[in-house]
Amino acid sequence: MDNATQVGSLIVRARTGYGLYPLENAHVTVTLEDREDSKVVADVYTDNSGNTPIIKVAVEGNNRKGEYYPTGQDFTVEVAKDGYQTVILYGVKLYPGVETSQTVLMAPLPDNQGIKPQPYDTEIMI
Repeated sequence: MDNATQVGSLIVRARTGYGLYPLENAHVTVTLEDREDSKVVADVYTDNSGNTPIIKVAVEGNNRKGEYYPTGQDFTVEVAKDGYQTVILYGVKLYPGVETSQTVLMAPLPDNQGIKPQPYDTEIMI
């Protein structure tokens, strides 16, 4: 069985506010999941609509007796932005000749205003 490589595409859509608001300048890293090693295949930022450019990656399929079977490959997608919880998606399946869209909902981190750290009391009470 020979492996045939074709191109698959991915668009990541970063959103916040229950998906209502696009998140601009979110850092998106796409990594090929491999048993021995991980390989970064894309390192991009979202635009003012919260979308990445179309990310084109080489995706393998199986070629048996001249017939192509698009088995797809698994990728990891990490989306990060200051002030928001980082989201990591494992096992995002990309297929040859198919454009995949992945929407990521980003939760803002609490700003901790008004919350003061409590002193730790080292005195042991018996």
